[in-house]
Amino acid sequence: MNALQNFFNNLPTQVYPIASGLAVLCLIIAGIQFMLGKRQKEEGKERVAAVVMGICIVFLALAGVTWLVSFLGTVGGAA
Repeated sequence: MNALQNFFNNLPTQVYPIASGLAVLCLIIAGIQFMLGKRQKEEGKERVAAVVMGICIVFLALAGVTWLVSFLGTVGGAA
């Protein structure tokens, strides 16, 4: 149980750099698409919206995991 809790405690420090790097890469691609023309501009706008939504999902999921680990750690420690 302790190993599983350690895994979830370390999860945000492992996921933040990966998610941030992928978001930056997708934003660069969206910027290039935005400069290429009318049709590509629309696809670039959609990609930016998808990146923002993805970042929100990742950060909310990590916050949920962090909260759950602290909650279960408190409950487990009280038992």
